[in-house]
Amino acid sequence: MRPIYNAYLVLIIVCKIFLLALDILVYYNKTHELSFISSKTLKSVQEKVFAITEALMFFLLVLIFFPLRKTPNKNNAIIIVGHEREILFTLGIIGLIHINWKFLFLNK
Repeated sequence: MRPIYNAYLVLIIVCKIFLLALDILVYYNKTHELSFISSKTLKSVQEKVFAITEALMFFLLVLIFFPLRKTPNKNNAIIIVGHEREILFTLGIIGLIHINWKFLFLNK
């Protein structure tokens, strides 16, 4: 079961990196208007990848916090190391990118 779990973590990391690249591309497209892809198409792809990545993350949270999940520790504690730490870090970056900063600071 562990190799499947590790492959799932790698899939999430790859999706998060792809989403981060899309975020950069969308921002760059706003300032430089790319000729090979329209803004509407790029935004649509970004929304779909974001939804897929979010679903993968929710499923991961269910797996991690499943009440009957057995861990090597005697007290079934959740320890965040390795891939999980990277995913949570990337989740924080993506979350910060998608915050409506104008709303937070300008009260609009």
